[in-house]
Parts: sequence; structure tokens; C-alpha cells
Amino acid sequence: MWIISTLLIFIGFYLYYLTSAKTSKNNSELIQKYVGRHRVSLKCMGLFVLLLALIICTQQLGWGSGIFIFIILLMTVASTIILLAPLEILRPLPLLLGLTLLIITENLFL
Repeated sequence: MWIISTLLIFIGFYLYYLTSAKTSKNNSELIQKYVGRHRVSLKCMGLFVLLLALIICTQQLGWGSGIFIFIILLMTVASTIILLAPLEILRPLPLLLGLTLLIITENLFL
């Protein structure tokens, strides 16, 4: 369940990152055009996904510690995205492989 929460936080914040006007636009033209046309809907989806992650965290741990863990995960994921996205390190294949490895590890050992 922790991997799902972290993944939802990653998706939600990355949607917000893509719609920001202050970020460097190193993405492909197709992504830039899509984000330009659907900026408001992507922000709403990002907010919905972040709220879903917050609900999952509070269901697992309760109100106080769930909100605290959500904030810690959000800060960690946000820092990672802000550092790695301009360097174009966040690509789909390595992220998918890393996610698969984390899910297998979580299910085997926890």
C-alpha cells in the first residue's frame, strides 16, 4: 500500500509540475501541446490524485500520522521530481522497472 500511495503522490505532483508556467519545457512538442490545451483539467486530476493518496495514508495510519506521512512523502517526491525532471532522467521505462522492483520487494518482505 505504501508503493501505491507514493505512486499516486508522484503522479499528482508530476501533473502539477507539467502544468506549471515556471518550469523549463524540455518535453516533446506533443506533450507541450496537450498540456497547453488541458491545463485546468490536468490540475484538477493532479489534485484528485493527491487527495486520493492522502485518503489512503489516513486510512492506513489514522488522521495525525497519516497526514504527517503524506507531507513527508510529498516533500520527498516533489524534491525528486524538481531535481530530476529538468535533467530528463524521468523516463517511462526506468520508472516502470523501478516501480515493478519496488512492488515485488514490498510484497515479498512486508
